[in-house]
Amino acid sequence: MMCHPSALRFIAGLLTLLACGTVSVEAADPPPSPTGPRAYRVSVFDKPVTDRLRKQVAEGIFVFADRVVRFSEIPNLKLRDDFLSRYRDVYFATELDPTGCFTLTHLGSEHGSVGVLAPYGLVAWQPETSGAITGRLYQSPDSTYDLTLTERGDRFDGVGKGNLGFRGGAMLVEYFSGARLPDAILGECFQDAAALLEQSKVPSP
Repeated sequence: MMCHPSALRFIAGLLTLLACGTVSVEAADPPPSPTGPRAYRVSVFDKPVTDRLRKQVAEGIFVFADRVVRFSEIPNLKLRDDFLSRYRDVYFATELDPTGCFTLTHLGSEHGSVGVLAPYGLVAWQPETSGAITGRLYQSPDSTYDLTLTERGDRFDGVGKGNLGFRGGAMLVEYFSGARLPDAILGECFQDAAALLEQSKVPSP
């Protein structure tokens, strides 16, 4: 089979451009994640969600950015320093870059809640081979708070375990439920965190 002369001239011209470096061939972008960026409205309970005697102890937002979150994305410099300070111990312990943001407001309970340990911060969400997702919300020299959750459609269920060194190594177990939000915007998480930071500066009456 013979090629038409015009086709041969086109191929020869293309090869010449490539040889001269005037045409660059770049690798294709990796395919997008099957999940993508997403956010959830979160409720935290002291007992399993199915337990009618449960009490809600915290509420907030989880954002899964589906990429590494850079501290330079946080517009407020004071908040940026605070996020960096909060995540430093997590990074030193896990060597994982953050891939999401969270805020949690403590609603009060007899034993306290995750809101006492980490009202906001960055988190390195890690998919597990089992299909679950894990993340460390808090790290200090003597305490940690780790979350394991499973997504099902537009919802997730999870369990948080706090190893509280300042309480003699007591293990605090809490139960998470999330409802997916229409938008996954990191800026909204940062705004909520900034509001919580300002609230923490207000002296108690």
